Amino acid sequence: MAPKWGHQHHHGRHHKPMHWAKSPIPSLLPIAERHAAVLHLTPEQKATLATWQKEHRPIIKRDWKRMRQDSMAIRKAILSGDVMTTQPLLGKLESDRNAMMQMKLDQAIMVRKTLTPEQWLQLSEITQRMEHGHWSHRPMAKRSSCHS
Repeated sequence: MAPKWGHQHHHGRHHKPMHWAKSPIPSLLPIAERHAAVLHLTPEQKATLATWQKEHRPIIKRDWKRMRQDSMAIRKAILSGDVMTTQPLLGKLESDRNAMMQMKLDQAIMVRKTLTPEQWLQLSEITQRMEHGHWSHRPMAKRSSCHS
């Protein structure tokens, strides 16, 4: 079966669309957790990240759901010819997007405070590699040389 538009395949494995790459603020927490071994995170650092994730996951899911609903409402209004009602919907979408960006900024600040300067540099490099298409669910240290 052909891949859906916007999805990437890597050596036969299916990956989620890289929507995060379009955001001005990267979601650093899941990247740090996924690469915990490469970053040599301490148990305390892992616990700090996990606690933040547990506390904020419901809020993030709620905000993403609102943004999807806002987007679909705008699309529906435009396609039904009711373009005059889109202005308040655009304002709501912008407000919800700003709330999501603030949450991601708060997350980045927390991750920065949790990691050492060396770990932060390493996380930054991992994130940049991912943004340039070197996408893998595996930690970078376990990737083969064919991905360089």
